[in-house]
Amino acid sequence: EMYNKFANFVSDLETVGKRIDQTGSAYNDAMNKLKTGRGNLIITTEKIKKLGARTNKEISPSLLEEAEESTIN
Repeated sequence: EMYNKFANFVSDLETVGKRIDQTGSAYNDAMNKLKTGRGNLIITTEKIKKLGARTNKEISPSLLEEAEESTIN
């Protein structure tokens, strides 16, 4: 009985690991859509800000830098 419980526990951990991987992959896909390629959303919204849109928040400098670099490559 103990062995069966342990085997079930290991199986549950494997399932959790797969789902963590899937979540990470979905996060990476979403971030890439946000910050890569010409006309990415981050660069587009920064352009709107520079045209005079009032804001009280800032996009993180590191994320801006990544987005800018992706338009060059």
